[in-house]
Amino acid sequence: MDFLHSKSLRNIYTFMQGCMLMKNGVVDKVDLVMWTKNSAKLLPVVLKRIEQVIPKRVIGKKILIDDHSTDSTVEIAEKFGWTVHQNEGSGLFDGFDTALNLVSTEFFISSLFRLVLSVQL
Repeated sequence: MDFLHSKSLRNIYTFMQGCMLMKNGVVDKVDLVMWTKNSAKLLPVVLKRIEQVIPKRVIGKKILIDDHSTDSTVEIAEKFGWTVHQNEGSGLFDGFDTALNLVSTEFFISSLFRLVLSVQL
């Protein structure tokens, strides 16, 4: 499992604050993109943590690229408000291409399903 600890978390939060550039009085947002396959066991923990550490005001779309899961990954993602798209090919690189076609913001944040953000100091 990947963990992003306090120093890196602060850097990401600072980066996100920097991404909220004012254009004509409107705050820009970032799209969130995640790639998954059969990640039902860990996905609820990761999606809940994302909700806790990334301010809603900076989130555009929440896009989940599923690589043809056979478990309840899709249902879990939809329950958390993510839009699920099936990978147009198979594997990480095809999933990345699929995601890039769906991102509509100037900046986006991408993650694998097993990333857990931590605020431990």
